[in-house]
Amino acid sequence: MMGFGFLWMVLILFGVVALALWLVQGLFPSATDEPSPRPRDGTGTAVVIAHRRYAAGEITKEQFDQIVRAVGS
Repeated sequence: MMGFGFLWMVLILFGVVALALWLVQGLFPSATDEPSPRPRDGTGTAVVIAHRRYAAGEITKEQFDQIVRAVGS
């Protein structure tokens, strides 16, 4: 009979710890859980991607300017 009391105590303690961790995670979500903001008209996304590619050296200044002109920003 004494073994069951200890088992219940461990199960309740485990439940309290799990509940506390779940509440903390809910109160402080990580940055990866949040969706990335998207512009309403869709134009900002292409310019942002082009800017990142230009900064990384993947495209030239002329290609960047062409993308910005094509998007209309």
